Amino acid sequence: MSENTPVKAPKEMTLTLGLIGFLVPIGVMIVFILLGVNMTICMLLADVLLCGYGLLLGHKWDTLDDAMCSGVKAVASAAIIMILVGVLVGVFMAAGTIPAMLYYGFKIITPMFFLPVAFLLTCFVALCTGTSWGAVGTIGVVLIGMSTGLNIPLWITAGAIISGAQMGDKMSPLSDTTLLAAASAGTSVFKHVVSMFYTTLPAAVICVVLYFVLGLNNAGEIDKAQIQMLSDGLTSAFNINPLMLVPVIVVLALSVKRVPAFLTFAIGIAVGGVWAMVFQGVNILDVFGYGMSGFVSNTGIESLDSLLSRGGMSGMMEMIIMVLLCGMLSGLLDKLGVLNPIVSAITARVHSVGGIVTATLATAGILAIPGGQYPPLTVPAFAFKSAYDEMDINRAVLSRSMEDLGTLLVAILPWGAAAAYYSGSLGVSPLDYIPYTFLPMLSPLIAVINAWTGIGVFRTTDEVKYRPFWRRPKQ
Repeated sequence: MSENTPVKAPKEMTLTLGLIGFLVPIGVMIVFILLGVNMTICMLLADVLLCGYGLLLGHKWDTLDDAMCSGVKAVASAAIIMILVGVLVGVFMAAGTIPAMLYYGFKIITPMFFLPVAFLLTCFVALCTGTSWGAVGTIGVVLIGMSTGLNIPLWITAGAIISGAQMGDKMSPLSDTTLLAAASAGTSVFKHVVSMFYTTLPAAVICVVLYFVLGLNNAGEIDKAQIQMLSDGLTSAFNINPLMLVPVIVVLALSVKRVPAFLTFAIGIAVGGVWAMVFQGVNILDVFGYGMSGFVSNTGIESLDSLLSRGGMSGMMEMIIMVLLCGMLSGLLDKLGVLNPIVSAITARVHSVGGIVTATLATAGILAIPGGQYPPLTVPAFAFKSAYDEMDINRAVLSRSMEDLGTLLVAILPWGAAAAYYSGSLGVSPLDYIPYTFLPMLSPLIAVINAWTGIGVFRTTDEVKYRPFWRRPKQ
């Protein structure tokens, strides 16, 4: 080719091309997941298809490569946290911290109230720490273990744990998603959190009721002999006393103090390692081994050994690969501009308060489908800011709407990074726990109802405070 030959520009992204670029790779991925193909392979297939589509549109390979690298960079911190949580669980097992929490939990929680308590307790931990992943990887692991001893189906317990963790993360001013949504919409974190009460609090109340009813129907009779056997197994294998709770208290305290997650988990691992050596007689080489390969229990009680044998960096590898592939997909979608005409088509067709809020929810949902959490918390803000201002809708409603679907939907997408992490941590398949993860289903539904009835839809000059059933005055 001559040096003077002009380089052909990629095709302009139209609505039709955007729909093809979005629906084909995502649709193929979903179909193969439903057919039982491993989700990681399905995500890789979606990446390959989108790369091929980019080449057909005229993009150079270097451009696509840079896009995937940018996407990986965006999720690198999440992958690092997954590594640290894997190490943390393995070391906390060896330290007797998680076994102690199981031991005391068996003593105080009854089957009838277990599911609502699991929801509220996980919510509290996530609210204090600002991370649903940390809550699921710590207290969630304990609760899923207790579920076994209390004869409650693991998939229902996992749903309660994840719903609680999602609520706490969503409402926490320490959460990265909370901060990002507020910043993207151009509102204060305080206004954003208060605004979310209108959709999240009713959803949480319904969740507590549903989990209580499920607890009544699924708890059955507590097997006191099994509980005693598990408790005896724990005390025979570990030194159990309240001091064993110190490592998890350290992690929670550092999180509340807003110490970066990397340092929080690293310090927690260090404290857990010291506790394992001092109180459980584990040598330092074994501590490192448990951090790498996970803790292996040998109590002689099969159900207890299965419960306690978990954690470790290596156990997180498949989930980390899943996260990186999700990042690659998000990077490609962003670089190719696949979603831009879709979002523009939505914004051009709404002219009412209810319509604009519903469109925000729909856009956040579309952006969340690839499995990434950050695009749905940023792109809708840039797309709808001016429309909200023109319709005299407070920006806190915009930020709330992005979180109502953008933050929550990823928990119930089987191919998403969050679902992969939750599944790996709790040992329950996403397709099993999703039907019982009520919060991500209820919050968007309530958001739509509020949008069309005017409940909690503040005007620009309104004071943003929680007044149950407060409605926007009709104009």
